[in-house]
Amino acid sequence: MLGIVLAIGLSVAARSPATRLAVLTPLLVLVPTLYLTSSRGAWVALPVGIAASLYVGGAIRSRAVLLSLLAVGIAVAVMIGSERGQPFTLFGENRPQYWRVAWQDVEANPVLGSGAGTFGAFWLEHRPVNELVHDAHSLFLESLAELGPPGLALLVIGLGVPLLGLRGRQDPFVAAAAGAYVAFLLHAAVDWDWEFGAVGLVGVMCAAVLLVGTRPERARPISIVTRGLLLAAVLALVAFVVARLARSA
Repeated sequence: MLGIVLAIGLSVAARSPATRLAVLTPLLVLVPTLYLTSSRGAWVALPVGIAASLYVGGAIRSRAVLLSLLAVGIAVAVMIGSERGQPFTLFGENRPQYWRVAWQDVEANPVLGSGAGTFGAFWLEHRPVNELVHDAHSLFLESLAELGPPGLALLVIGLGVPLLGLRGRQDPFVAAAAGAYVAFLLHAAVDWDWEFGAVGLVGVMCAAVLLVGTRPERARPISIVTRGLLLAAVLALVAFVVARLARSA
């Protein structure tokens, strides 16, 4: 889904028909793949991401047109996502059950949450349907349930900062990254695909593009020493995570 948004967004920036055709060629694989996944959340996030990309890039300037495009796009997305034998609903049949149990977890642990990675156990104790799940199918709601308001606040701040500089931007490359990032955030709010490394990495890379592409022209560049220290800190964190995963395995 993110690849589709990026391809359409980058096609707007293409200066020649040949380049535009090359950028759109991956859709021959990406669109059938999305259809076969039957991911209603991805189908709903797709038109939102495309609309966001066109709006940020200046292709759509009227909010009325934007809202109309969103309404039509989401309606079509729900119909396509429900074609392969699934109930005709916006987010699926069982997902509201996951959210309801996650909210029960919030009510039971309103301050600091129940602890990272505990939703699966809480679900087994309170599930209204006989289904085994490990995630609440919502990054934000699951973070609130497991980490409490402080954890959710840190998450929202971290994910929201790349969007702050988008006002008035017309750069098509920034617009493409903005559309994909908006689609990533929406999909993360209603599904769990953000846990896949490839999906999460694309979302983080889009956020990085937004941070770089929207920085003020007078912004002072980060020194080489500071970059080295930040890189060392990231590598140390990666080594720590890998060591913990190896030990738990």
